[in-house]
Amino acid sequence: MGKKIARIIGRVLLVVLVTIVMLVGTLFIMIKRICSDSAPAARNLFISTVLESGQMKFLASWFCTDAQINEVINANKMESMDSDIDTSLINISTDTDTQTVDNNGEVTRAV
Repeated sequence: MGKKIARIIGRVLLVVLVTIVMLVGTLFIMIKRICSDSAPAARNLFISTVLESGQMKFLASWFCTDAQINEVINANKMESMDSDIDTSLINISTDTDTQTVDNNGEVTRAV
């Protein structure tokens, strides 16, 4: 009886172990595929998302080269605008009357 229970527990643990190994392997292959040159948009999104997260920044360096990471960082930088701003295009209403529309489509005025 004891051997039968040990064999059942062993098989259950083996199934759990194989499932975990398959999930980790699939995750690794999927991230490697995303970071390949065949899907540059997915790679750029992955790098941007991972670098913005606090604890997972190391994943970008695990799966992508420094050149790829720097390329994405430089593409996402803000550029300074040297052109003049046409303030005549900005209209700010001085009317104190406001209208609100509720979920039923009814319009109410507030003064």
